[in-house]
Amino acid sequence: MKKFFWALMLAFAAVSFVACDEKEEPKEDVEEVCDKCGQDPCVCEDEPVEEVCEECGKNPCECEDDPAPAPSAPDWCDYYFSYEHDVNPTSMDYVVAEYDFEDIVTEDGKHVWDLLGYESFAAMAEAMGTIDERKASNDNELVWYGYDATTGYDIETPGNTNGFGHWYSLTGSLDAWATETVRCYIENDGWYNTGEVDAEGEAVWEYSFPQTFVVGIMPGNQQEGEKFSAYMILQRTKEDESVVRVGLEFKMTVAQFVDPEDGLYNPANRQIGEFEFDVEGEISVAENPDYASVYVDISKVQDYLQLTKWEVSQAIKDCELALDGYVYSGIQYLPIQSDGTEGNSNWVNLDGMSVAWLAEDAVLCFNYYLDPEYFEVAVCYEPANAETSVAEAIGKTVNFSHRFMYIPAAADGDLEQMTQVTVNYAFKVVE
Repeated sequence: MKKFFWALMLAFAAVSFVACDEKEEPKEDVEEVCDKCGQDPCVCEDEPVEEVCEECGKNPCECEDDPAPAPSAPDWCDYYFSYEHDVNPTSMDYVVAEYDFEDIVTEDGKHVWDLLGYESFAAMAEAMGTIDERKASNDNELVWYGYDATTGYDIETPGNTNGFGHWYSLTGSLDAWATETVRCYIENDGWYNTGEVDAEGEAVWEYSFPQTFVVGIMPGNQQEGEKFSAYMILQRTKEDESVVRVGLEFKMTVAQFVDPEDGLYNPANRQIGEFEFDVEGEISVAENPDYASVYVDISKVQDYLQLTKWEVSQAIKDCELALDGYVYSGIQYLPIQSDGTEGNSNWVNLDGMSVAWLAEDAVLCFNYYLDPEYFEVAVCYEPANAETSVAEAIGKTVNFSHRFMYIPAAADGDLEQMTQVTVNYAFKVVE
């Protein structure tokens, strides 16, 4: 009987230990895990929460690991929103997603402006002010900051973007547009043409803080499997000098690319030699005399090369496929002007002569974009950069050519294995 009594007492003692008796000293590494009261279960008046550790499934009082913390704002802001996006590794589009401040709300229905203490978005926008010479021109009541995840520093806006916003590197540090390390950005671009001109005849542009903003990437810089984030902080300093900070994080993952044209082309069927074909078209300036463009499908080149759109863009980057442009007479050869990421282009004048961008007589731009989602040339007409008037250009036909020269890496530079395709364009400017 005595043995049974002591066995019963020992069992009771063991149960009391697991339950974390109130008189026990709480463990320092256990924090707010009780579903009922939010206290350390070692000091909780209710029964301790069982199996709450995501790592081991044990009561936190028995768990060797720290319990998972409850979701909360990071230390760099008072309120926090987080969003995630997949990025197409081949995309040449800067924009990944567009956001409206109206749609950014807490679970209990509070908007960003509510959290900052404003009655409406309009009141928040007024407090934000505008941009003058790339600097915020308000009284600093409300400031858009870029958060640097590497240093923990906040950088006031703008930061190398068209409006409020910043560029970020792979590690989440603040970066600049067009660098090798830059990956993504947040931008709130509110510039608009007032329709007025200044004393020098230039268009007058003004800035108004818009309700929408975009999150995007630097095309061509991302690699499959990469993960990176862009961060922003809206900080209000009130009259009593108290500060409220609303933070947003946009997490992006570069998805695995699947070539939609895989299997459509066979390298064994590539045609070796010199080939050419003609493309004719028109560019209308009726809707917008300052800028007009038309996209031309030149996928016929793929039939000669037997390459998918993705393979074409990669061959250009790997220098297996070269492009150059030349005037209609065929006597002026000029390498395609390219930064290796966005596009390959030549600007020409009305006579079809290759000229520099922003040259006084630059009129048409023949631009092949390194975007494997399509295989086109954008023929652009932009008289705003030229002395040539719309009236002079209308009715004129501009002749120009692009030449594709492809030698597979396996050919080891053997010119007899080259495929050369010339596309002859003839585009007429019409009303």
